[in-house]
Amino acid sequence: MKIFSTVLLLLALFVFNSTELHAQQSTPPSRVNVKFNAKYPKYADKASWEQTSEGYTATFNDKGRHTVSRFSEEGRWLGSTTKIMKKDWEPAMKHYLDQVHPGYKYLQGYRYEEAEGKLRYQVDIQDKNGSRYRLDFDQSGSFINEGPIQ
Repeated sequence: MKIFSTVLLLLALFVFNSTELHAQQSTPPSRVNVKFNAKYPKYADKASWEQTSEGYTATFNDKGRHTVSRFSEEGRWLGSTTKIMKKDWEPAMKHYLDQVHPGYKYLQGYRYEEAEGKLRYQVDIQDKNGSRYRLDFDQSGSFINEGPIQ
């Protein structure tokens, strides 16, 4: 019985320490929090964090849109990805799709913002024949490229 109690106690300690370690991994250091709070002051208490190979990611809803913002271990902002709706498109994007893929169905899209200030859009559509495409646009909505989605 004593061996069973000892094993149970060791198992409980292991589970407790594993849970504590996981919680530490998903909590960014203060230098990252400071940078996040400066960039997204409204979402300081609303983000969930995950540690990644490049640093930390904060996931939150920015004006109802799913957003993932990436930071280095040192707290440098690396970029953000935001899910967009059709109404968020630049006018040139809609114009291009109306001309090249008439009758398309919008599936999903994202806005990518990089630390260097570069902004681009990626949009997935289905044409009237059922084929799916992923299209890339620059920050002004000018077409860059497209490819089929498997």
